[in-house]
Amino acid sequence: QALEVYYKILIDNPNIIIEVATHCSHEEKEPEVLSQKRSQKIKELLEKKGVDPVRIVAKGYGFKKLKISDATIAKAKSQKEKEALRQLNRRTTFMILSWDYPATDTIIQKPYKPKLSRELDDTSEFKR
Repeated sequence: QALEVYYKILIDNPNIIIEVATHCSHEEKEPEVLSQKRSQKIKELLEKKGVDPVRIVAKGYGFKKLKISDATIAKAKSQKEKEALRQLNRRTTFMILSWDYPATDTIIQKPYKPKLSRELDDTSEFKR
């Protein structure tokens, strides 16, 4: 589950600040509001697990950053294919914003900074 992966990364790296961003497709009603609510829900769940809320920025992008364009979706042959392509636009991303959050209980001499390029898929827990 994506939430557990986010949590583990935050616990294993106490100096990072992250952005949890959610995205929608054009078919969603009020996409910016919906995606912001989804991001905020993820932030709240991580806070409940003990992560300092200062370390999490919740951002809803609506359909501003589509992975699959509407033109590409329109070219799909079946409704099933179109829905599968729309689903790719409904996602949650995790980005490290900063590596210098002051960890009070851990001394990090040289923080590890991996290159993260993979997105984790949305889970049903975060959908409407």
